[in-house]
Formats: sequence, structure tokens, C-alpha cells
Amino acid sequence: MMPRRQTDCQQCLVRERAICGDLPVSQVQAFTSIRHCHHYRPRQVIFHEETPALGFYILCSGRVKLTHSDRQGRQQILRLARPGDVMGEEALLPKGDYRATAEVLEESQAAFIRREDLLGFMEKGNGIGTRFLLHLCQLLIQAQDRLARMALGDARERLAG
Repeated sequence: MMPRRQTDCQQCLVRERAICGDLPVSQVQAFTSIRHCHHYRPRQVIFHEETPALGFYILCSGRVKLTHSDRQGRQQILRLARPGDVMGEEALLPKGDYRATAEVLEESQAAFIRREDLLGFMEKGNGIGTRFLLHLCQLLIQAQDRLARMALGDARERLAG
């Protein structure tokens, strides 16, 4: 069964988890005007690693696997994105490339925001800049926790990780 397509950020069920979660209604409406919603089917790739990062994505529904590949073609799962998560944060850096591949695991919808549009939105003093910073800090802490568990765990814990 396909999930209901959501196009209104104000009615979004996962808005509290998303970076626009506690913005006033007027700012949510302004944010809605800069994002573009897309529907994806399982196994579709949203973006590939080492391609230009022109913008980032907020997962509205579904699940997405973010992976990194080495030169031998082996894949490492970096994380599983769930509704409300941001993907492609590298887009905030000028002339950056995506550092992962985002592959859809189940019917999903994601909102795409161009780098320039987000930076312009943030420069207007909207509270989304703070929310984005908090999101990035949370991702950093989670990555550090995973690294610590991998480095300090016994063989069984490292294999499970």
C-alpha cells in the first residue's frame, strides 16, 4: 500500500522531528515555498556519492539507506534515514559532493531544498538555521558514539556494529 503523499509541511505528522518543527506558521509557509517534494519507489537512488551536492533532502515518509562504497565496490551502511531526517548535509558546503549514496528502501517521499534557497532562507533570520545546526550536532554525536562502540567493543560488538 502506498503511503499518502504529503505536500503540506504544516500538516506533516513528523514535523516535530524535522528541522522546520517549531517554526512559526509564516516561516513554515516560507519554507514550504523553497522545497520541492518528490516521490520515490523502493531501490530508487535519490543521490549518488561523489556527485555534486546541489541541495539537501528532508525525508517526509518512508526509509532510506545511506551507504558509502570503497574502490573495491564494498558498501558500508552509514545510517538509515527515517521521516524527519535530513540527508545530503554536504550541500551546505560550497562546491561539495555527496559523500554517500541514498537508496530508497520503501515507498518514500522527500523534500529537496537547493543550497542557495536554504542559505537565503537562513540569512533572513528564520529559526531554521538553529534547527539545522542542532540536527548536525546530533548526527556528529551519533557518529562519534558508533565509532567509540566500534573501537572499544569486543569482537562480537564490533561485528554487530
